[in-house]
Amino acid sequence: MSVTIITEAMAWRIVAQFVREITQNDEGGVLAVYVIGSLGGGYFCPGRSDVDTVIIVQNDAPITQEEIDVVATRYWHEFDIPKGFGSIMMREHELFPPYDRSRVEDFEFSVEVARLKIQGKQVYKSYRLADVPMPSRDDLICDAIIMENWLDNEFGYPMFDKLKITGCINCILGYMRRYLMIEQGVYEFNKHKVIDSYLQHSPPLVDLHLFQRVQVALHDPSLGQGQLLNELRRFGTQMRDYMNIRLLSLDLSR
Repeated sequence: MSVTIITEAMAWRIVAQFVREITQNDEGGVLAVYVIGSLGGGYFCPGRSDVDTVIIVQNDAPITQEEIDVVATRYWHEFDIPKGFGSIMMREHELFPPYDRSRVEDFEFSVEVARLKIQGKQVYKSYRLADVPMPSRDDLICDAIIMENWLDNEFGYPMFDKLKITGCINCILGYMRRYLMIEQGVYEFNKHKVIDSYLQHSPPLVDLHLFQRVQVALHDPSLGQGQLLNELRRFGTQMRDYMNIRLLSLDLSR
């Protein structure tokens, strides 16, 4: 059975079709739609990248996140998009702190606002993103603590012994990214560039040999079995403990 590889041009066409569908009965509630992630950031990888969008709506718009999720999930399966078709709906007031949605939904909503400001490419109408503030260091810390407590409830301690190769790599890169944002004020969302950026900004924990192998595994996860997986779990646990204490004053190892 042949598999259609989603090219960048195809991804943009899929987004355009998605926008037409969610706005066909819109009565002004949708203020703008943006593409973020690899497609918006300019590093889309055909056959491997997912598609992520942000829908900005009026505070009293009748549309809900649940309705958007139904459509986005259908597009994921209909077009066989690797890793999924993501669409976050943001009511206008949610673009500004305090980010109460983080507590309600247990995720780092402030990071999504940062991704929108840095990566967002307009595909429907427009919004003055320049008027939206970047999340503060305190906002990022608050949301990171929420996320860490959720992970602890979901996976227990240590978390990394429950993860496979892709999960280990994504989480390690996530802790590097969090260090860059909170301590260095640097935003790097391209996973293929996170390690290099981390190494350029006074990294507190370094294993160059492991980092080189991670870069290889990013291109071919099948190479990350056996000993590499064990090393990733060991280093990931060490990094999580260290970063949580250093950045968040949070110790989950007790």
